[in-house]
Amino acid sequence: MPRPVMHEILFRIPNQVVREQMYGYLTQTYRENDLSVDDYQRGKLMGNMAFDGDWQPYFEFIADTLQRYSSNRDKQKGEFYVHGFTLAMTCLQKFYLPVSEQDAGVKTPKGKEASGGYADIYMQPRLDNYPDLAHSYLLELKYLPSSSTDAEIETARQTAIDQLTHYAKGINIEHTLGHTQLHRLILLWRGMELAVAEEISN
Repeated sequence: MPRPVMHEILFRIPNQVVREQMYGYLTQTYRENDLSVDDYQRGKLMGNMAFDGDWQPYFEFIADTLQRYSSNRDKQKGEFYVHGFTLAMTCLQKFYLPVSEQDAGVKTPKGKEASGGYADIYMQPRLDNYPDLAHSYLLELKYLPSSSTDAEIETARQTAIDQLTHYAKGINIEHTLGHTQLHRLILLWRGMELAVAEEISN
């Protein structure tokens, strides 16, 4: 089945907080570093992720961009910067609505809805615009200082696995998946290095 025609989407800033904290920061970074992006290549990565489930090159692109253009001041912000940058970059993904801190939602024994915990980023498929989308994504982001040991990385990885397994069962996520396959991804940073980029398959 042929892929749908790519249409450009107008990027709007949802509120003043986002303008000042993220969008303003990104545009300033682009200007200061003369950062240019190959739109054709980025579009190809997005399409491969959305229709073929080939997600790793897209997040490697994000990691490479962050690592190459982060200043020493940025690195001092640690977790806030890494999480914010990753979220801002996923907002440029035309096939998904990135939802941060999505309450997964669960059903209690009495049939009532309760909190199921909060996923870092749920990339909700835009099925109204792209009904042929085949894949969706649930991201758990972890950040550890650059001095962290391999044992500490593994502990954080196991915690992320447990969280993703729980969040993926949430009714608020299940209701918006449609026919797409949900990929549960761990993105674990050690400083500015993406130390783990892994899909949880069971």
